[in-house]
Amino acid sequence: MAHEVNPSVHPAVVELREMLQRELSDRFVRLYHSGSRVEGGADPEFDYDLVCITTLPLTRDEEEYLLERQLDIQMDRGVLFDLYYYCEEELHGGVTSLSPFVQRINEKLVRV
Repeated sequence: MAHEVNPSVHPAVVELREMLQRELSDRFVRLYHSGSRVEGGADPEFDYDLVCITTLPLTRDEEEYLLERQLDIQMDRGVLFDLYYYCEEELHGGVTSLSPFVQRINEKLVRV
């Protein structure tokens, strides 16, 4: 699945998105930026705040596996990711959607 990439998106973020697409397959919905890199004022040394949306929740084992892949990219590229996983249902309904953090994410997401 090819996507046009915003040239301002760091290559490590693109690599992370491609890894998530590959590993999650049809459960991957999209990857978003959030935080100071979206809102402005981010220092070049700051981490990349990212939110991965999936069709279904991930198991703990799946998250741990993906974290290992994420760490490989971080080490190779010399960047840090702060990556959260949410399924579509969690963002748009239920108790999780009432969290101030999730509400802020819903307002400030920028597609990668």
